[in-house]
Amino acid sequence: MPKTQEEVFQIIYNGLIFVGIILSIVSLSISSHSNANISISSYTFISAGVILIIGFLVNKILNLPNLSKLGFFSVFLTNVGPFLLLTGILAFTLYLIITFKDKINSGNISSGYGLFSKLSIAFILMQLYITYYGMQSPEFKESGSLSKIYSSFAYLVGVINVSIVLILASILKYFSTDG
Repeated sequence: MPKTQEEVFQIIYNGLIFVGIILSIVSLSISSHSNANISISSYTFISAGVILIIGFLVNKILNLPNLSKLGFFSVFLTNVGPFLLLTGILAFTLYLIITFKDKINSGNISSGYGLFSKLSIAFILMQLYITYYGMQSPEFKESGSLSKIYSSFAYLVGVINVSIVLILASILKYFSTDG
């Protein structure tokens, strides 16, 4: 039985992200007319979990003692920034999938969509793993701050994923087939 509010939040966001990851893996192996629906569900679950983590981290930052404005900004960018970038990626990807759902489900898209969609999922999972591993480190548990190495690597993976998602947007908008 969870003892603290922090443990309850961890159980909830871990559960949401885990369900999203499982659905992402399922969507990779299915090439049917419901692929877009599964992708929407998986990205929604992951987004909900990441938003809970953002709230958890902001609460932790606000409770840090003797933090100047510059210190707050630095800690905020180090801890919350990678998750905000990931949330932006997930939100834009959800927008793309919902907007082009009929094209995706009917298969009237370029074959490049499948490749870049899988790459994006892989980079999302990599970014989740990096930040999750950083949150399990002793430094994070002591100070409440994510190591700059984990944060920087998560930013790097996130920026690469932004490029991949922009390519996905281009494929969906300009490279459709007649079926």
